[in-house]
Amino acid sequence: MAPVSANKGSLRVKRLRHAEELTAVLQGRGRDFWVTFLTCDFQVCKDRLPKMRVSSSSAEPVYAHEVFTHAFLAPAPSAKAAGNRLLESFGLGLRQKRLLGGECKGFVIVFVNNAGESSLAQATRTAKMNDRGSSVDDRLNRTHLAFADVPVAGLGPAADESRGAFLLTCVSDRGLQECRRRIVTSQWHDSFRRCLMAQVPDCKSATECFCAKHGLGLRNIAVRARSRPGCLVLLLDRRSAPAAPVPAEAAACVPPLHGAGSGSGPRHAPEPPAPGARSSA
Repeated sequence: MAPVSANKGSLRVKRLRHAEELTAVLQGRGRDFWVTFLTCDFQVCKDRLPKMRVSSSSAEPVYAHEVFTHAFLAPAPSAKAAGNRLLESFGLGLRQKRLLGGECKGFVIVFVNNAGESSLAQATRTAKMNDRGSSVDDRLNRTHLAFADVPVAGLGPAADESRGAFLLTCVSDRGLQECRRRIVTSQWHDSFRRCLMAQVPDCKSATECFCAKHGLGLRNIAVRARSRPGCLVLLLDRRSAPAAPVPAEAAACVPPLHGAGSGSGPRHAPEPPAPGARSSA
């Protein structure tokens, strides 16, 4: 039987031949998907999709058609077992736990958003990133930022391509991995999608050279860097929310931790002075 497509409200429904075909649907999705199942025929499944909840939160109900653009259904002799195999291969996605229920014939259902990051993924990520109990490593594992290590010569073309929609900063006396840890706890983390990093022998010289050629981007003032080895960081692809303003104090390089192996988290810059306020310097 050929795949069947139907529109159910704003949710596009597509039937696949086998549950194995759902692996192609989940490739490259990260955690932004929802897997469930129903033990009924295809027509009943279609009718029930708009009222299916896709949040395990006990707060306001979140329905599939409000969050996702597509629903892929595939028959399976044991729908629950087939769904759990997907979760074992790709992770839980936006679920909190594996599928429960009886072993019955039915349909495995995969909800995805082909228009970008789903609102449920955004809300989940924001809630977790704001959890002060989360370690820096947990935040790094959950981050939406796509990190890439590049030579310093690769930063300029990327900045030019963004037409000024970039933010340059630096981290001195630290390698690439520590630099990632600093960025995921920064105030700009949620405002961008990509982060390019390049190791340099002199942060001050490298930032001055970069800004002379490519401008300040989204900054109002230049990066105040020190003549120390470290990493230049270029944040790109602004998200829908406007980027946080860059305080004057935060323009300087992130200072090193006190003492090797210190367990303290990254230090945050103080709030910028109110508009019109005189500097005490």
